Amino acid sequence: MKYIKIIVTLLGVLFAFLSLSDLLHDDISMPLMMVFLGMSEFILAKECFETNRKATGFLTLGAGIFIYTIMIYIVFI
Repeated sequence: MKYIKIIVTLLGVLFAFLSLSDLLHDDISMPLMMVFLGMSEFILAKECFETNRKATGFLTLGAGIFIYTIMIYIVFI
């Protein structure tokens, strides 16, 4: 799980860098960055639930749902 979290986080940072440096258009890079950021939050929430930190897990899960809601808003509206 540790390696998946590192890969997902690095992909999110990569797409953020591509968006900020104008190497990839924002219409493509922003939703992809949000997908990887949301996946990172869900992985962190899973780790929190496994270590019995339920309050942190619920807050992180809520942050992941909020990120995906924003991503859907960016893509479809």
